[in-house]
Amino acid sequence: MKSNREVTVPKIFPPVVTILSPKDGSQVSSTEIGVEFSIRSPSAEPVTRVRVLVDGRPVERGFEMKPVKKDENVRTLRVTIPEKDAEISVIAENRLAASEPATVKLKWHGEVKEE
Repeated sequence: MKSNREVTVPKIFPPVVTILSPKDGSQVSSTEIGVEFSIRSPSAEPVTRVRVLVDGRPVERGFEMKPVKKDENVRTLRVTIPEKDAEISVIAENRLAASEPATVKLKWHGEVKEE
C-alpha cells in the first residue's frame, strides 16, 4: 500500500564565497595582502567559520577579518603570503556544509630577498 504523503527533503545549500579583490592574476609586491570577499548563504544557515588557505595550506594565525560596514555580507581580511607567486583561497562553513573555495592566483612582482 502506497502512501500519498510526500517526504520533503530539506535543501541544504552551502555558503557561497566570492573574492572581490584582488582580482585573479593581479601582480603584487607586498607580502601583506588585503582581501575583500562576499559571503552569501542560500540556505539562510548562518556562517559559523571562515577558513583561509595560502598555497593550499591553512592559515590558522596571522590573518584578521573584519566586516565591511556598508554590507554585512562583505568582509575584509589581511593575510601574509610568501615572496613568490601565490594562491589565496577562502572557504565559508555553516553547521551543515562548507563552500567551494573561492580562489585567486597572485603574481609576485616585488623584490626577492637573497638568503
